[in-house]
Amino acid sequence: MATVSPIPRPAYCVGYGGAPYEAMIRVLLCVDGTSLAPHAVFYIEQ
Repeated sequence: MATVSPIPRPAYCVGYGGAPYEAMIRVLLCVDGTSLAPHAVFYIEQ
């Protein structure tokens, strides 16, 4: 990557789920493009 471009928010996301429970718990870890700080977002699907 030789060029510098604006990084969309969230810039990088890793999602994983499939917990063996009645409710699907999906965890999404995102790195902000401006602060480069990881943010964990939890999605609970009934």
